[in-house]
Amino acid sequence: MENLGINIFVLLAQIVNFGLLVFILNKYMYKPVLKAIKDRKTLAESIEKEKVEIEEKLKESTIESEKIIAEARMKAENLISAAKLESEQYKKELRADAKEKAEKVIKKAQDEIDEEKKLLAKKFEDEVKKVSFDVSQKVLREVMDKDLEKKSVDNAIKKLTSYKKKGLFNEIQ
Repeated sequence: MENLGINIFVLLAQIVNFGLLVFILNKYMYKPVLKAIKDRKTLAESIEKEKVEIEEKLKESTIESEKIIAEARMKAENLISAAKLESEQYKKELRADAKEKAEKVIKKAQDEIDEEKKLLAKKFEDEVKKVSFDVSQKVLREVMDKDLEKKSVDNAIKKLTSYKKKGLFNEIQ
């Protein structure tokens, strides 16, 4: 073998070195790497299981939250409808109160108007009486003045006639 350029001692040393290398790599490298790979695979499987469980829980919680939301919507709709009914009732009460107050105000205003009418009628009556009195006084003055004048003229005529009868009228002329 030496003719071929192969040295048996070197070949044996290399075989021993290769065996030692395989032993050391197997003991210190290959087994820990395989163990790490196995651990990672186990970890990945457990993570995958947890992921599936979490997804199931998420689906369940989504369904539950949708139920809760639906219930909340129903409660909100019930509250809204109750509030609407209550507000309608309150509006009716307010309208009734407002109508009652308006009727009171109208009655009070009507009473005030009636009172004002009475006062105006009284003032008008007093004014008519005053004007009538003034007019009657003026008419009476004029009538009396004419009567007095007529009486005076009549008296004067009587006196003249009496003087004429007595014959005194001729002397005056």
